[in-house]
Amino acid sequence: LWALHATKGLTHPRISEGLANSSPWVRAWTVQLALDNGKVPFDGFLNKLTEMAKTDASPVVRLYLASAAQRLPLASRWRRFSTDARRLSGWRPRLRHSRKS
Repeated sequence: LWALHATKGLTHPRISEGLANSSPWVRAWTVQLALDNGKVPFDGFLNKLTEMAKTDASPVVRLYLASAAQRLPLASRWRRFSTDARRLSGWRPRLRHSRKS
């Protein structure tokens, strides 16, 4: 992936293959490198990221998706990821019990 990215060979078909790969590391790095230049690589890419945020069980992929969301325009970020933000980050509320002395 790094070699393809460095040589501008990370094309739409190769990105699609990487996002569908069985390895969570390949999926995660595909997300990272596809958005590395700050531009959305092709139409439908954001839809695929949204689908992955909802369905991908890998914590590694979810971490890279959360990181990628920060590089998207603010309006796109909230529209696509706000409903999945807690699940995407793994955040869970933590209740503290106070002790009375």
